[in-house]
Amino acid sequence: MLSGPERAIFDFKRVFVVLSNICNCRCIMCNNRHHSLGRSSLTFADVQRVARFALRNGAEVLDFSGGEPFQFPHIAQLIREFGSSDMALNIVTNGTIMTKEHLDAVADARSLRLQVSTHGLGAVEDSIKCRSSASRQVDKTLKMLTEASVSISLATVVQKENLHQLVDIYRHFSGLPYTHHSFVMYEPIGDTTAGYIDPAQVRIRPEQAEELQRQMTTVIDEARADGNAINLDGPLVEKYVERILSEWPEAEPHEANALDMPAPETAAPAEEHHAASRDFSHPGLLCTIPRRNLFIDHNGDVMPCFHFDWKALNSNCNIAGTAVEDLVFSPEYLDMILTAIGPGGCPGCDAACYIWDPDFRRRATQPNKDDQVVALLARRPHAVYAVGATATPDPEMQSALTRANARASYLDQALRTVEQGSSWRLTAPLRRLRRALRRPEHEV
Repeated sequence: MLSGPERAIFDFKRVFVVLSNICNCRCIMCNNRHHSLGRSSLTFADVQRVARFALRNGAEVLDFSGGEPFQFPHIAQLIREFGSSDMALNIVTNGTIMTKEHLDAVADARSLRLQVSTHGLGAVEDSIKCRSSASRQVDKTLKMLTEASVSISLATVVQKENLHQLVDIYRHFSGLPYTHHSFVMYEPIGDTTAGYIDPAQVRIRPEQAEELQRQMTTVIDEARADGNAINLDGPLVEKYVERILSEWPEAEPHEANALDMPAPETAAPAEEHHAASRDFSHPGLLCTIPRRNLFIDHNGDVMPCFHFDWKALNSNCNIAGTAVEDLVFSPEYLDMILTAIGPGGCPGCDAACYIWDPDFRRRATQPNKDDQVVALLARRPHAVYAVGATATPDPEMQSALTRANARASYLDQALRTVEQGSSWRLTAPLRRLRRALRRPEHEV
């Protein structure tokens, strides 16, 4: 198991636990619709072990999701045990099946917040959740929670079916005492090719991008006037629009920036690893998410992020019969992370999922030159030499490249600590990452 210096790489902020894949709704954008593959749930003991791991290791937030958490048979017990700890407990619910027992448990939990998913009003909500009267049930649940002074937040997944309702959704709930209302774009997670999700049914088309921008801008303006907290701002909306325009092959290509240049013909393109040529909003290289977060799915599989294909790394991390510390603080787990956030690893993803992480959000929505260079290294590791060889390079970009190659970043400092203070041998992914971070300045 990793010792002190190696553990210093981790800085846990949130631990996410998918209690079960069982749900009374069949939301059209949710990859949890594939119940034909069988229902599965964690055991009560497994969830307890993970929650206690989060407490011991200083996690700030423990997230329970599903499926529908309030269909997990032991949810009330879990709320009573962890809902008043020093760690915040966040439960993501569709808001349609809460019972009096559930209400009694959440009303007594001082550190709990319920995140209620509301994706539309009236027939739109019913259609998206594939459940008649879903909209009416959500309104009833929110009224009940508000009367019991339970802390609530709202989450709306923006998609084709509710695009025209975003302002109305905001206005409908704006009078509630919620902590914040998040509007996040639909983003595929996991396998969307096996008939579980029809992307054409949920993805917003390029010709709808202007309406998206209008609706979201109005929400921003009204929320500011009302004093309500939302996740949206101008740069994030711009990124949402850019993403829509880039996802459809028939859309007009965006203008290339100074860093969008082909890699030399002699270079092995990083795109071959992840079959992606588009520019992702957030670079996978040096991503903060795997170091700050932990994800356990309903099968007990442990992963640093829901988006990266850990199975491709032959990952076999499962909490069944194993202490969580033994998995997470193992050289094998750290090796997975270093592979994912190193050159040729994860290509990056949209800002929708991790906008609560300040570093992720900044790099995704307002990247500086250093961030752009890191993104370039992630997509095309050899292109840095093409930029350096340019006859008249952009001085600002040249300075950014120099910093990218010469500086010791916060992660590199942690890796050097591992190398100097431990007998743990540097693996190939770590060595590749070190080389990417510390190329000599004369090679720029």
